[in-house]
Amino acid sequence: MDNSIRGQARYFKEVLVGQTQVWQFLITRMDANNNPLDPIPVELRSRNISGIINEGDEVEVFEKWTPPKQLVVSRVFNHTTHSEIIAVVSQDSYKEIDALMHPFKVKMRKTFLTILLVAGVFFLMIYLLTR
Repeated sequence: MDNSIRGQARYFKEVLVGQTQVWQFLITRMDANNNPLDPIPVELRSRNISGIINEGDEVEVFEKWTPPKQLVVSRVFNHTTHSEIIAVVSQDSYKEIDALMHPFKVKMRKTFLTILLVAGVFFLMIYLLTR
């Protein structure tokens, strides 16, 4: 199954949210009979986005789109410029994600240790009862 979507970039908008660059645009497409299909809203979001998208460029994304949601991608291929647009994830981004995930990691670790302890007690009871 091919999950790529190709069409023209329209209504390109670049905004800055805090220190994060956000690129938003629509991909417009036509069917085999040259009838317009639903436009696909696309977003790239990162502290550093490399590449260029101009109004009307022929672009392609490699994700499955579920209407009517916005398609959030980390890369776009620009067929007009024969280049790739990439939402770069920096080391700082990884640190931010890790900090956000810390409480979840601690809870998962405690849950895993509890399950391990219960399983150990269970197998010890079975061992002692079958001796």
